[in-house]
Amino acid sequence: MSSALLPGLARPHVPDGYSLLLSGPTGAGKSSYSLGFINEALSAGEKGIVLTFDIPKESVLESAKDLGYNLVGHGDDLMILDYFSQRPGNLNDVSIALHRTVEDCCKKGRTRIVVDSLSTLALLTSNDSIPPWVLQQRTRLRKLPSLTLFCYDPGTHPPTLKLTLQNILDGTIELRLDERDERGFERYLRISNLRGVGHTTGWSRFEIVQNEGIRFL
Repeated sequence: MSSALLPGLARPHVPDGYSLLLSGPTGAGKSSYSLGFINEALSAGEKGIVLTFDIPKESVLESAKDLGYNLVGHGDDLMILDYFSQRPGNLNDVSIALHRTVEDCCKKGRTRIVVDSLSTLALLTSNDSIPPWVLQQRTRLRKLPSLTLFCYDPGTHPPTLKLTLQNILDGTIELRLDERDERGFERYLRISNLRGVGHTTGWSRFEIVQNEGIRFL
């Protein structure tokens, strides 16, 4: 799968079945980036799945609209599994719903998936439950024409959890938020690792622009 949202790749392609960690602090732009990731897929005729624990489905659609991404009207090409409005009973329930949806979408074409976020899921369950759950998802998704982003805020959990997730997943995209006194904040992104795919590790500055979305500078 190719993506203009991954600057620094030696070639604009990530193998099907890859799962990536999108790591960054609160306010760095993880959710906005994820919506751009899904919008890019839908614009290319692919399918999209959003598994949301942080905000309800209506807020996902409203946030996308503010960015200029019209996610409404895509029918079965976009599926939003809302686990904010209805908290999951257990991780097994989430796994069953996710993979039923993923398999249905992947039968129709390439599919991008966003899990937003592992940090909230860890608070709902436990830090220890997250690595085996992510490994299970990564193993199943590896066999499908998919590309997945697992959003994660490292500031709310032990450093060892991020290291474990990085070892499980195929790559890590890091977001950084720098404070600039009179200029407010500047946002940066880099691919810190991506298994088997050539890339640079330099930081690329980007902005989140209303009605335009993610714009790299």
